[in-house]
Amino acid sequence: MSSLSARQRLVATGVGLLLVVLATWFFVVSPKRAEAARLQTELQESQQRLEVARLEERSARDRARSLAALPTLKRALPDEVAMSGIIRELNRLAASSGLEFDSITPGAPELGQGFRVLPLSVELQGTFLRVSSFLRRLRRQVEPRRGALRADGRLYAVRTLQFVEGESTFPSLRVTLELDAFVYDPTAASVVADPSTSPTAGEAP
Repeated sequence: MSSLSARQRLVATGVGLLLVVLATWFFVVSPKRAEAARLQTELQESQQRLEVARLEERSARDRARSLAALPTLKRALPDEVAMSGIIRELNRLAASSGLEFDSITPGAPELGQGFRVLPLSVELQGTFLRVSSFLRRLRRQVEPRRGALRADGRLYAVRTLQFVEGESTFPSLRVTLELDAFVYDPTAASVVADPSTSPTAGEAP
């Protein structure tokens, strides 16, 4: 009888411990795990919202930077020829370099990808050093500086440069400068010849 009572007490103790474990699981561990899972989900959602906010901020900065650069781009690549402005600009650069600005002759516009090219034939008079100064000023009209584009005027590209003796005695020179000015035109597209449509030998073009 005494032995049976000890066994019963042992069983009762085991059942009690099991009940304690189950109660601890249901009332302590399980809620904590659920809370941890909820917190993990909230943390992931917060990280996603933070990443979206960073992307939006970066996009806003890029848009602001693009808007800030628009006046510079328009100054370097205007959307109109404005021949009178070209004449004044080149005359100013020539005068700043100590050259005489004799004449300017525009050529037929050419098409590029998203822009038009206006060929210009410019005649100047002065010494070689002053011509070099003029070309340097012309090049520095538009140039990158500290990761940004700086434009004090229009963008020009030099095609050819020819020298002959000037009206005055040497070292005065008469200079013929072939330049390209550019006009922004998003509808422009250069024409590329299709080899399949080109005339074959013996055919009239």
